[in-house]
Amino acid sequence: MNLLHRSIYYGWWIVVSSFFIHATAFGFYWLGFSVFFLPLANTLGIGRAAISLPFTIRGIIGIVQAPLVGVLVDRLGPAKILIVCALLGGLGYVLLSFVNSYLMFMIVFLLIISIGMMPFDFPTTAAVGRWFNRKRGKAMSLAFMGFPFGGMVLIPLMALAVDHFGWRPD
Repeated sequence: MNLLHRSIYYGWWIVVSSFFIHATAFGFYWLGFSVFFLPLANTLGIGRAAISLPFTIRGIIGIVQAPLVGVLVDRLGPAKILIVCALLGGLGYVLLSFVNSYLMFMIVFLLIISIGMMPFDFPTTAAVGRWFNRKRGKAMSLAFMGFPFGGMVLIPLMALAVDHFGWRPD
């Protein structure tokens, strides 16, 4: 085991980690949040247009957030940013289970979940790029294969879980 670990370039472990980070972020947030679309609309008693608004606003948040996250990744490093994002995104999903009004949903989704989950690809891209001079394209493409993997695997599992257990404990 130890010999195997030493024979594999450490940058490839960064690629594997980035793959699973991308799969999780994409599966649970970018496309996966659509699993909650109708249950949230039904529970909160709002129309589809109203529940779609935060998904549009998150794009604007991303535009504003991207340069700031880039500076933070350069100054603090990818690992610290990923830890903060994971904690903030996780907290947001826990708080989502307590949402009982549209205003609370907007606050939790836009100010906690979106700020935490949106920038996952910035630090992973920086980390993979730092570990590879040669084979950087291959490393990046393998890391970014996590996005479709998360959509293909996690979203159906989440849909089954929401269908079977509901979207929050009642």
